Amino acid sequence: MSAPILFLDIDGVVNAFPKSNARNRDEYVRYDVAVDEGDGAREVYPIHVRPTVIDFLNRVHADGLAQVRWLTTWGRHARTRFAPAVGLGDFPVAADPPPDGSGRRVWEPDWWKLAVIRAQAGDRFVFVDDELDAHSGAILAALPGEALLLRPFAASGLEDWQIARVEEFLRA
Repeated sequence: MSAPILFLDIDGVVNAFPKSNARNRDEYVRYDVAVDEGDGAREVYPIHVRPTVIDFLNRVHADGLAQVRWLTTWGRHARTRFAPAVGLGDFPVAADPPPDGSGRRVWEPDWWKLAVIRAQAGDRFVFVDDELDAHSGAILAALPGEALLLRPFAASGLEDWQIARVEEFLRA
């Protein structure tokens, strides 16, 4: 049996948006990640990650507990720009977002991320995305297999208790 897939968003999950007065602000490391946006345009994004999150993701992937896959609007840039800049392994991208912006919202029945999960999930998977909300029950019912869905608070990203919950699910 293959390891469960860990579908992972970036913004609000790995890349947090800590407030300037957050009591744990010193836990975050800032990186500036440059992304080529096409047509010669280049954007630099401020990234805030906690080393604990980076270490956890690298470990579960290296130990074979999970197949980490990016499922984010960063698309291919998750692998080529974001991951190398913050010290993450070379995780595959589950899919690029639709170029026309369709199916972008979690409450839309054709949310592009759901289609990807339906196609790739297998028997057990974890889906971590800060856009999951009150619709999570309906999302879970529409997906195959045994699942763990987590919605981090975007200001903090993935927290220690959520990391523990993911690891518990992966080891079960």
